[in-house]
Amino acid sequence: MKKTRSTIATLSMGFLSVALAVFTNGCSCFLPCEPTETETPAVPVTPEQEKKVCPKQLPEKKEAEKTVKKTEESVKKAVETKKEELGKETKNKVSEIAPTISSVWTLELNTLKGAEKSWEEPSKNITLIYDPQKKQIAGCAGVNRYFGPAAIDESKGTFKVGALGATRMAGPGMQYENLFLNVLSKVDSYVVKDGKLMLKSGSDVVAVFMTGVKATK
Repeated sequence: MKKTRSTIATLSMGFLSVALAVFTNGCSCFLPCEPTETETPAVPVTPEQEKKVCPKQLPEKKEAEKTVKKTEESVKKAVETKKEELGKETKNKVSEIAPTISSVWTLELNTLKGAEKSWEEPSKNITLIYDPQKKQIAGCAGVNRYFGPAAIDESKGTFKVGALGATRMAGPGMQYENLFLNVLSKVDSYVVKDGKLMLKSGSDVVAVFMTGVKATK
């Protein structure tokens, strides 16, 4: 009798388990499972759709475009202004370093009108320096130092030398020195062009100088 009751109890438990499994769709819990949401694939956005703007956003878009345009114009204007400033600054610097009649000049021997190739060249540079405050010129004539008054008008380009004084030493290049001092006394105008000083007598260029001191032999 006990055995029969145990068998019935076992069968009852089995039927109960099957019933619960059917009721819960195979889950181990006693409540039915919630349905799983199916993931919807993302729909690609076309470039045409990206360009479309909501009507409510139009004012904001226009305002943003105006701001960008103003910024671009402001930057462009600033760049142009900077270019002009740099141009003026460069021009001023060039003017400051450009050679003038007050610079130190060295004669190019082959330009001295009347000189002969057979002459012995001086061992020193023939130079010319003008002092606008004292209105005097000075320099080396190749052998001796020379000095004297000079009436030079930079606005008109006139050049007139007065009586010159010089030291009295002998040395190589005396022919160049004598010719240079003689030519210098006949100069009546000058031109500074392409970094060179050209002394003229009438329409003739009688001597050409380079700026600075040239190395001697």
